[in-house]
Amino acid sequence: MSHRDTPRRILDEFGTSDEIFGIEIDYSLNDLKLFLPAGVVCGFILLATPQWLNIGGLLATIGILLLTAGFIFVTPSHKSPQQWLADMIMFSRAEHTKTAVAETPAKQTDSLTQVKRFLPVSNLVERTDGYLVAALRVSPANLSLATDREWEAMANSFGSVLNALDFDFQIHSTARPVEPDRITAGYRERLDDSDVVDNPALGDIIRVYRERFPAEFESRGTCVREYHILIPVSIREVQLADRGALAKLCDVPVIGGFIRVFGAESTQLTHEEIRERQKEELGRRLRTLESGIRDLEGCGAERVSADELSALLEEYWSGERTHYGPSEGQRNERVRSIPVVTGDDSGRF
Repeated sequence: MSHRDTPRRILDEFGTSDEIFGIEIDYSLNDLKLFLPAGVVCGFILLATPQWLNIGGLLATIGILLLTAGFIFVTPSHKSPQQWLADMIMFSRAEHTKTAVAETPAKQTDSLTQVKRFLPVSNLVERTDGYLVAALRVSPANLSLATDREWEAMANSFGSVLNALDFDFQIHSTARPVEPDRITAGYRERLDDSDVVDNPALGDIIRVYRERFPAEFESRGTCVREYHILIPVSIREVQLADRGALAKLCDVPVIGGFIRVFGAESTQLTHEEIRERQKEELGRRLRTLESGIRDLEGCGAERVSADELSALLEEYWSGERTHYGPSEGQRNERVRSIPVVTGDDSGRF
């Protein structure tokens, strides 16, 4: 864990430092994978360059290595260099203009979210690329009165939990505006209590809270912050689950592509079997993360329903949440678990 300013009590980055020849560096070995294809290109240049152009070939290889090092240096801390490079290539090839209705799916706005459907029974999201995604809502410990040492200890414990995970995850933080009516509802109910009726001064205080709180919240922009951890499982992870060391090589740039082409991902699993294994793997990851977070003093974690996931996605893309009226026989407002049209025992609709 690094880049943390304790007095500001802001945790900027998780991760463990690596060592090369006993020297600790700020980059993980995963960040340095980009030097593998760069080294292959440099070797090819040196071998293909005629002897009388050896100096030129050497300068070219030095330039490639320096460019690679520079690219790794400017890569954002939340991405690996190869992921950032892949993102830039995908962005350059993607459609830059999208509409609600278009001739091709690539030009439609719904292709941005990559959401195929929600699974209300399993509380999952299925993406168009085959990923299944689940989420946990994290209830952090109240450290408002904690000392710097206590905050540091909690941050280190939380970082240890996350660094021990053997799968990818994403932390999502949202700031939701406070709903004044919800906050002041308790004060309205208290006005009719006997102790308030018998104490006019207490009643006046409650009326001031009820009348002034909403305006105060609005003027200050008071928000309630929520934390969620998103956990994905891809089809490829399931296909490579029994491949051992070969599976790890598939993430290496260039080399991994050749391994996948030559059948490292080929399996005899059907689509239904892959889906079931994805759900089983998601369940394992959720239990692991839930257990780790609940072991932290004052912290809690609960699984997010598919209905809440749809609301979080809407807020992420549009900046607001649409409130739907409750449907008869439905607990969820957004995601239905039964068909819109159903029939009775006689077969009539």
